[in-house]
Amino acid sequence: MNNCPTCKHWQPYTEEGTNKPPEHLCEKLKMFTKADFGCTLWEPASDNRRAVASTHDIFIRTCAKDLNWLSYCLRSIAKFAAGFRQTIIVAPGSAKAGLDQMNLTREKIHFVGEYKDDYIGQQITKLHADEFTDADYIWFMDSDCMFNRQVTPDAMFVTGKPVYYYTPESAIAVDNKWIEIVSCFLGWRPKHEFMRRHCLVFPRDLMAEFRSHAIQLHKMSIDDWILHNGRFSEFNALGSWAFAFKKDRFYWWNTIELEQPPAFVTQRWSWSGLLPAERAEMEKALA
Repeated sequence: MNNCPTCKHWQPYTEEGTNKPPEHLCEKLKMFTKADFGCTLWEPASDNRRAVASTHDIFIRTCAKDLNWLSYCLRSIAKFAAGFRQTIIVAPGSAKAGLDQMNLTREKIHFVGEYKDDYIGQQITKLHADEFTDADYIWFMDSDCMFNRQVTPDAMFVTGKPVYYYTPESAIAVDNKWIEIVSCFLGWRPKHEFMRRHCLVFPRDLMAEFRSHAIQLHKMSIDDWILHNGRFSEFNALGSWAFAFKKDRFYWWNTIELEQPPAFVTQRWSWSGLLPAERAEMEKALA
C-alpha cells in the first residue's frame, strides 16, 4: 500500500513508473488534513487528463410516477454539474405527457416501450444506454438522486479511470437477495457487492460487450434473459463482469480498505413517495 509521507494516510496514487507515492502526495491530490484524523477529504487531481479530455453524458431512466423527483434531480444538475455534455432522459411512453408539461429544453428525451414491471424495464433500458449516446463515459443517475455540491467529470476518476466502488460480500451484514440471480446469469457466484453509491460511471464501449457476453452465455439477448427470469441487479451484474473481464478499465475502490470520499450525490427512495419534509429539504439544498 502507498502511504502519503505527509499525513501517512493510504491513497490511490503512485508516481508514474514506480510503486512509490510522490513526495508531495497531499498537494497533488488536493488533500485536506486535520491533525487528529489525518486525511478527511479526498478530491481527484485536477490533471486527471483522461476525464477532462473525454466526453461525459448523464443518463437518467425515469417513469411517470417519478417525474416530481426528476424535477429536483434536473435542478441539481443545472446548479452543480459542470463539464458534462448533456443530460439524457429515457422513459416509457406513459411519461410523455408529464415530461411535456415540464417544458425541458436542455435535456435530450427519448421514449421506450412499456414494461409490465418497470423495475425490470428500467434495468433493461440502462443496459442499452450506449444506444442513446455516443459519449465516452455514461454517468448513471436515478430520478430520486441529487447532486449536493459542485461536480465535474474528474470527480469519479482516479489515475484516468472511472472509480467503481465495491465491498466484499463477507463484510455485508444483510442478506444479498440479488446474489442468486446474478450468480445464475454469470455462471459463478460474485464475491463483492458493487452497488455502493451514485453515480455509477461506465465506459460506453463496454455496454455492447456486456450484452454480447450475455448472448454467448445464454444464447439469447440480455433483455430476454431478464424478462424470462423476472429478477436482476444490473449494476451488480455489470460490476461483477467488469471485475472479472475488464479489470484494467476501472479504478476498483474497496470500501473496506479505503476511506470513501464524501458523497456528491444524495440518494433518496422514490418508492416512499415525495413527502413534504423531503420536498422542503431538497428546496433548501437548491436554494
